Amino acid sequence: MARRDIIFLSVLAFLAGLTAAGNVLNFPTVLLGGFLFFIALGGRLGGPRRGVCFLLFLCAGFWYYHLFFAYRAEQRELPATGERWQAEITAAERRESYTLATGSLQPPYRGQIQMLLPRYPDRKYGEVIAATEPILPAPDLTGLPFVRYPSVELLTDQGGNPLRRHLLGLREASISHFRQILPQAEAALLAGITFGARADFGEDLRQAMARSGTVHLVALSGYNIAVLINVLEKILRGFLPRKICFVALVSGIIGFVFLTALEPSIIRAALMGFLAVLALETGRLYDFRNSMVLAAAAMSLFSPTLIVRDLGFQLSFLSLLGIAYLAPRLAAMVRWTDHLAGNGWRAIILLTMAAQLAVWPVLVLAFGSFSLSAPLANLLILPLIPLTMGFGFLFAVAAWFLPLLDFFGAAIGRLVLGYELQVVRILGQPNWVMNVGALSVSAAVVYYGALGYWLFRSPKISPVAIPLEQQ
Repeated sequence: MARRDIIFLSVLAFLAGLTAAGNVLNFPTVLLGGFLFFIALGGRLGGPRRGVCFLLFLCAGFWYYHLFFAYRAEQRELPATGERWQAEITAAERRESYTLATGSLQPPYRGQIQMLLPRYPDRKYGEVIAATEPILPAPDLTGLPFVRYPSVELLTDQGGNPLRRHLLGLREASISHFRQILPQAEAALLAGITFGARADFGEDLRQAMARSGTVHLVALSGYNIAVLINVLEKILRGFLPRKICFVALVSGIIGFVFLTALEPSIIRAALMGFLAVLALETGRLYDFRNSMVLAAAAMSLFSPTLIVRDLGFQLSFLSLLGIAYLAPRLAAMVRWTDHLAGNGWRAIILLTMAAQLAVWPVLVLAFGSFSLSAPLANLLILPLIPLTMGFGFLFAVAAWFLPLLDFFGAAIGRLVLGYELQVVRILGQPNWVMNVGALSVSAAVVYYGALGYWLFRSPKISPVAIPLEQQ
């Protein structure tokens, strides 16, 4: 077995251990499941020693999950009832009627808390607030202490990382500019596609995107990173030494992640983009499969619940696996293999179907249904997403440097965004959704186990090499 295969399976076993622990499986069950999987694969893992090694990584993931949250709870120190406390806002997600914020308690107290705050005034990253409302204990070991609608006093808005604070301010200014030159729905969609911002989405639009299978369009991913890398590389390669250009590219990736409010999907894509740039800089081959699982493992080290409770992270991770491993087999079945690497309608259908096959159990577990219109909706919208993102970046630049560009670009932007919204609304009607009722976690585990076993036992078709913009 090649070294890259050993790395892949070892990291995958670690992630499987995290997943098992997050789904409250006990240790003997996890160990037995790993052992049975090893037996089922026969000698494909390269002998008993490597099989034992993979079982150890499985156990390491299981115990890391429990030890991480036990240590976090041990380090937490909450104020007593009636005591005044201060917290620095580290994340704020605005909804239609409220803001869900995460804060870091200031000395003499320690730990992270969640806060349910009024929708107005807007709360931003870096604000330090004070209150006396009691902080409720965490509902379980993996949760955070919680406080509902405290009467807060703003102490300062200059906390947090200065670079991230200014980048988020630039993001908000660009989104505000979108609202000035575009209708409300079009501005909200453009902000979602460009920056991943969904605060202005109405409930109707949220539901339509969920029912049409187009939610991923506003979850930033590899395309945004690919655009950033390509633009920076073309600008910098001509007059900067290679090593300085590499540092500039990495700095640009980090800055863009800060600009997008640290969403899991963009962090995953940024890590994979960094590995791609690093491979180019060091003259090594870029391995998509390993970079994907290494990115997932790196993120899970800091937030083990990502792989279990964050739906966006799960869908992003599983859809990539589906595109890489299921798409080539689907293409072979319908004899479209030659079209898989292109950007035509056949490739869009294959990639969409592969992603849907990989994620439907998770969607059913979360919503009790899945979209029948997703392949058609993506076929009609995906070819226009590069152009839409181009408008987003154009308008963001125009807000600061070239205001006249608004006059020429806004009319075309309205047409493109209006068309995309119409597709979402038409194919997001309730009659396009199949309600399948409840699906047990055990059934989902059996489905993915059978799918993984089938893929692992039939290696005749190589996984597709996914361009960074599709990651």
